[in-house]
Amino acid sequence: MSEHHTFQSNATNAWIFNGTNGNLNNNNNRINAYAARVLRDSYDEEMVAGDNLPLTLQQLYEWYFIARKGKRKSPSQAEFELYYPQLLREIFHDLVFQEYIPWPGILFMLRYPTLRECSAPVFRDWPVETMFCESIRQGVDRRMDPDSYACRPGGGALKAVDKLIWYWRLESDNGRIPCVWISLDQKSFFFHLYKPLVRETFDDIIRETFPEGPMRNMMLYISRIIIEGTPIEHAVRQCGVHEWDGLPPHKQQKNLPPSQGMSIGRLPVQLAGGLVSAMSYLAILREFGYGRFVHYTDDVKMPLRADRLDGFLRHFMPELRKREAQYHLELNEKKTAVQPDRHGVQAFGYFIKPLPGGRVLVYPSRRIVHNLKHCIEYYMQEADDRLYRLRHKEQLVNRVNSYFGQLRHCDAYNLRKAFAERIMTSPWADVIEVKGDNEYFAVRKPYTRRAYYTWKNRQLKRYVNEKRNDQAA
Repeated sequence: MSEHHTFQSNATNAWIFNGTNGNLNNNNNRINAYAARVLRDSYDEEMVAGDNLPLTLQQLYEWYFIARKGKRKSPSQAEFELYYPQLLREIFHDLVFQEYIPWPGILFMLRYPTLRECSAPVFRDWPVETMFCESIRQGVDRRMDPDSYACRPGGGALKAVDKLIWYWRLESDNGRIPCVWISLDQKSFFFHLYKPLVRETFDDIIRETFPEGPMRNMMLYISRIIIEGTPIEHAVRQCGVHEWDGLPPHKQQKNLPPSQGMSIGRLPVQLAGGLVSAMSYLAILREFGYGRFVHYTDDVKMPLRADRLDGFLRHFMPELRKREAQYHLELNEKKTAVQPDRHGVQAFGYFIKPLPGGRVLVYPSRRIVHNLKHCIEYYMQEADDRLYRLRHKEQLVNRVNSYFGQLRHCDAYNLRKAFAERIMTSPWADVIEVKGDNEYFAVRKPYTRRAYYTWKNRQLKRYVNEKRNDQAA
């Protein structure tokens, strides 16, 4: 790597070498008179001049802006934002010369709903992972099961619930035929992923997607680095070491063999989970003729006629356990369940309750209700302090509206009404208000004369239009 083409000048009419276009100019006589502009390295100039690059710096910038759009604010993102031009140029160089190595991630523990180890990448690795996943998205979708709804555009839990209800209507003839709900779950799914199998699958998709050339070579390199890497090495722990004492050894990635187990918090790992599921137990389900199921990450929910249950338990389940071992997977016996359809089923964060006559009710899960209740009670602790209410009113509105958005998709009007009354009968009522039929909250605007007359004019126009419509009728 050559040195930077920079120099210093102490003259008020300093000449500057522009590393971007290679020209000299002396328009620096008013500002920045004692420093040269940031210049391009010569190795960058040679790479940009060539036509045999896997990607350009502009494309990497675009992937960076896509990655930051949906990313929650974090300290690593704030640190990256300060120096993102320089860091993106370093990433660009490392990708082109196949020297890219992910930085040490963040290791922490999830305590709810169960104790679980999780590692997430720092924000520097997000643009690369976003580019990798989105570039092979079409190839991944072709191999994933059509009834898999996790980490897919146009998917999500609500779409999965709608599809599951539709399958129940088909299987039960709209409630006329007795059915059962079957729940299948994998034991420590991401920690059982076999890395050679995942890499082989990704490499096949890359070879199908990209022709022979630099782009294919770069994507194969990224696949090898991300999948075969060990993100917990040198990871920054966000909690004490004693937090791992209550975690079983088979749920700690440090105890797994090098060829097994992947961290949950990375985007390519989520895609790998869908691919491994599609080629393993989902393919076995379709092979035996059980095609009316819905898959989300590692959970499978399926309605089945009661007269087919005996064959499912006698013939399919033993074969499923035997063939899952070929993919290094294991069925979670504690979460594998069969229950009558009239009792309802807990699925993907919602509770589905069929009723006589073919009607189906959808309720929010107890976890969502518990979290919303805990959120409201947290802000009620300091509700008597007016300064606290003024500082946190937007935060309270945003958090409560996120839960109310889920409740609006359920048959939970009474729940929304109860939570709205809890907030509006508290001191928070002077800074926030409920809109619609207990649909969402908004920050209460301060009273002004202009706002009053705007509201009055709107009411008058509505009255005049109603009179005109009555006369026309």
